Amino acid sequence: MYQGPTNTNAGLLAVVPKIAGIVALVRLVSTTLPPDAAIGWQIALVLALVTMTVGNVCALWQRNIRRLLAYSSIAHAGYMLIGLAVGLASPNMGGIAAMLFYLAVYALASLGTFAALTYLSSQRHEVSDMSELSGLARSHPWIAGAIAVCMFSMAGIPPLAGFWGKLALFSGAIRLAISNSGGVSTWFLLLAIVAALNAATAAAYYLRVVGTMYFRPATSAPPAEGGPG
Repeated sequence: MYQGPTNTNAGLLAVVPKIAGIVALVRLVSTTLPPDAAIGWQIALVLALVTMTVGNVCALWQRNIRRLLAYSSIAHAGYMLIGLAVGLASPNMGGIAAMLFYLAVYALASLGTFAALTYLSSQRHEVSDMSELSGLARSHPWIAGAIAVCMFSMAGIPPLAGFWGKLALFSGAIRLAISNSGGVSTWFLLLAIVAALNAATAAAYYLRVVGTMYFRPATSAPPAEGGPG
């Protein structure tokens, strides 16, 4: 879906549907599910486990930057569902607030990345393959730095906002696991462990993008056609 449109439209597709979907989902579950319904957090928890794992595993093998961001956006939706699961299981744990904060952080980082790709593109060619970013730190150091900050934030590297967003989500699941016993504690502890493993997996492909810009020599063709060289 992200590979066909321009980088500008791909950025909007990455962010706008998620904002609308998360807001609608929170509104839906808050008005339809009774406060003590266990099925709500159970469904959200399973969806979080599956979504973030599938998204990160698929993104790990991508060489096309836009496909990578598409799959990683699925993984980020899974992280947000952690907050929903925590919020449905225990409303006083701040899970919904953590989810909305993470949504804002992800939206800024994603839009920043696509804005940089749009700047590097031209009317004749849209930058999409990761190899086109080779040597970008030398030809466009400010753009490379902006992309690197966005990548580090989405990877959850401290002290950037993405780290605090993940910390809020993961710590909510851990606090809920500690404060409960039995099946609830086991499931949320598993959720926190799987989320941490997924964050480590995601860091690998985000750091690969940064490594391409800073440590790979530029290809024979200019790494970017748009913007000043």
